[in-house]
Amino acid sequence: MGAVLSVQSVEEPVPSKPVAEILSSVMAEISALAGDADRLQEVIGRLMPEGDQLDHDVIRQAQSIDIIVQRLQGLSQFLQTLSSDVPMGWKLDAHTAADGLLLADLAHRLGGRERNPGPDVSSGDCDLF
Repeated sequence: MGAVLSVQSVEEPVPSKPVAEILSSVMAEISALAGDADRLQEVIGRLMPEGDQLDHDVIRQAQSIDIIVQRLQGLSQFLQTLSSDVPMGWKLDAHTAADGLLLADLAHRLGGRERNPGPDVSSGDCDLF
C-alpha cells in the first residue's frame, strides 16, 4: 500500500504592528480629516448668503464645523502624545480591526494589508451614495 499524503490547512500568523505605529497611523488619518473639515468650512463660508438673507440657525450649525476641526486636531495631538509614550515592545494585530472597515483605502492604511486593485480613480468614475 502507498503512503497517504495528508494536507492540512495552515493559517499564516497575522503579523502584529507596534502600537506606536498604529496610533501614528490613526493620528495621521484624524489630522487629514481635520484638514478636510477646515477646507469644508471655507467652502460653506463662501456659499452662505450675505445681508438680510442670513438664517442665524443655519449660521450656527455651519459654525459647528469649527468645533469639529478643533476636536479632530485635539484627538490627533492626543494620539501623537500617546504614540510617543508607548513601550516599543507593545504590538497589536491591526489587520483584524482594519478588516471591519468599510473604506478599503482606510483599511489598507491602518491595517497594512495589500489592496485589491479597484477602479482607477483617475478614470473619472464616481461612486455616488
